Amino acid sequence: MTQYQRQKGSYPPQKDLSQPSLPTGYLKDGYFDKDGNLLPQVIQDWPEALAKTFARERLTSTQLRRFFNRVRAIEQQDLPFVRLKEDILSIKPIAAASVGREMAPPIFKEFIDKNVELAVASENSFRRGFITHFQSVVAYLKYYEQVSKGGRR
Repeated sequence: MTQYQRQKGSYPPQKDLSQPSLPTGYLKDGYFDKDGNLLPQVIQDWPEALAKTFARERLTSTQLRRFFNRVRAIEQQDLPFVRLKEDILSIKPIAAASVGREMAPPIFKEFIDKNVELAVASENSFRRGFITHFQSVVAYLKYYEQVSKGGRR
């Protein structure tokens, strides 16, 4: 049995209070401050906290990068943003399937759900907010993988 298997007798699985959760206040006010600037915690604090959690939950940077590459591919399409929204929204069920197949921890779905919800609000939220934030999470996760393997500190 893997750590992501459903609890016996309950579907959907009941949330275990010991399961990791998103950082306190995570994206409560979105990606930007009142002047339209990215919040510092979008680039540093929350990605680092998420990366530590993902590393503890054994989500690899390779697994995370697959999703990030999908997001980048959406970004590079030459379509109006209204059409890109369809592809952005499609990331949620794909993340859910990964968790359902026990290829990712439940916190990963929470991360994707929250970010997709914000990313479809505007092209700016998608490109400057979500992509920048996601890229930071991938980078920090790679760092924590190296540290846990006894690599450079």
